[in-house]
Amino acid sequence: YADKVYLVSKPGSANPGGKWDPGAGFTAVAAIPQGQAAVIHKERLFIVPGEASTTNTSRLKFSNPGNFDTWGASDFIDISQGDGTRLIDLTVLQDNILLFKNQSSYVLAYDVRPADAVVRKISLTIGVDRQYNVVNYENQVYIFHGGWVYEIINYDFHRLNTKAPFIRDDTAPSAFADESTFLCLLGDRLVCRFYRNVYIYGLRTRTWA
Repeated sequence: YADKVYLVSKPGSANPGGKWDPGAGFTAVAAIPQGQAAVIHKERLFIVPGEASTTNTSRLKFSNPGNFDTWGASDFIDISQGDGTRLIDLTVLQDNILLFKNQSSYVLAYDVRPADAVVRKISLTIGVDRQYNVVNYENQVYIFHGGWVYEIINYDFHRLNTKAPFIRDDTAPSAFADESTFLCLLGDRLVCRFYRNVYIYGLRTRTWA
């Protein structure tokens, strides 16, 4: 944003977030909240706490407009606070923000100020298990949850791998850490890692391999 790369510090890290550009290098910005996922929307930076968070685990925070160095103390929105799940990831779809918790999904919409935003539940059973399980492709969003890949169309969830169910193989190596599951985009294909297996979905051919 504004010819700078903004970096967000992971929850629990001793290092602050900040900004980087080729001339000045890295400049720490202590005001940037810690989190595990962020998007820029309507000239603001939005950050969610992620699965590693231990406090305010449902809190969406946002910067001042056009100034990612300034974060107001009251500039946040709690998404279904107290339901026992964490706010894991987010993305922009059709001028709104999609928000994903462990077991639920929401859409946030506003015109001028986030303080006036309307938050609406779009699923009480489908969210994302961890970071790197959300992918944007053209006008669609794809997510991975509980062994299933979903395509979100008009805020409806369509399961893509019903006829190609994933097999969980968590044999050696025993330590998968943060790489046990992820979803990413390679050209016009979705690449989904589910423990030891990798599945490929052709977005043009609509077939699995």
